[in-house]
Amino acid sequence: YGINTSQNPFSTPLLMKTTRLGYDGKGQQKISDFSEISSLWDNVGNVPCVIEQMITLHAEFSIILARGADGSIAIFAPTHNVHVDGILDVSTAPFTGDYDFRKRGEAAAIRIAEKLDYVGVLAVEFFVTTTGKLLVNEIAPRPHNSGHHTIEANYCSQYDMLLRIILDYPLGNPAPILPSAIVNLIGAEGYSGDVVYQNIETIMHMDGVTPHIYGKKQTRPFRKMGHVTIVHKDLNEARKIAEEKGIDLSHINGTGENGRIVKRDLDSANIASAPAMSQTSAAVFGEESFTEVNVSQMRKTIAGRLAESKFNAPHF
Repeated sequence: YGINTSQNPFSTPLLMKTTRLGYDGKGQQKISDFSEISSLWDNVGNVPCVIEQMITLHAEFSIILARGADGSIAIFAPTHNVHVDGILDVSTAPFTGDYDFRKRGEAAAIRIAEKLDYVGVLAVEFFVTTTGKLLVNEIAPRPHNSGHHTIEANYCSQYDMLLRIILDYPLGNPAPILPSAIVNLIGAEGYSGDVVYQNIETIMHMDGVTPHIYGKKQTRPFRKMGHVTIVHKDLNEARKIAEEKGIDLSHINGTGENGRIVKRDLDSANIASAPAMSQTSAAVFGEESFTEVNVSQMRKTIAGRLAESKFNAPHF
């Protein structure tokens, strides 16, 4: 791979990113001067990389939608995301940022899913720049970290949606029951080894606060080890609850729009409010089980697991 240092119209600072296995801040290096490119590329073993212009961000948010084999779409309310050192730290929903950005984000996510003829759960992350641009940052073809709050906070979670699609059930209601936030549990800096979870019992005594532990036996710096979901009718109160226990939710900023069932025909892109439905639940399997597996394989996997379990069928 050759190195072209005449990057016009790019200007430093830039980001060098590996094209594979780069996530949660991994595989990323800041380029302060073009002369650094060669040595920084050596740092990652000269694997294929892309170079992107660094931009100044006003906000980050994500849109998570579910699309069935029949083309039907259910879209969750946008989630406001705050990253620290390239790792998602806090997500709050519904995102209450500029209405125009939210609607443009929804339209872009729907268009991406339809153009790809995508079937499943899809997350699209967006950057809002300080100059007013809306940029797509990431497309994740799976349940996403910024959608974990839907387990407690929505009538139908992102995992419920995936199971419905796999089993050819109608899509569920993506509307939120309550505003919510998630705080990721990240491996402590400077420590690797057997994991120790602190204050879990205290958290479990808190109303509306649910810890999720991922079952990873070994921790290392900045590794995602779990998350805590907080639901409350008033997110300002949720902030107080969290801060009393040392969880910083300073980015919580109120309520916002509900999720949608998207009804589309050949001539229309109308978005209608989701009909009222009862709360749903399902036998949910780990996120990693669904990574890079097609829907046909998913059906076989879930059918096999259900046959081996005490469940005759998932309950929706």
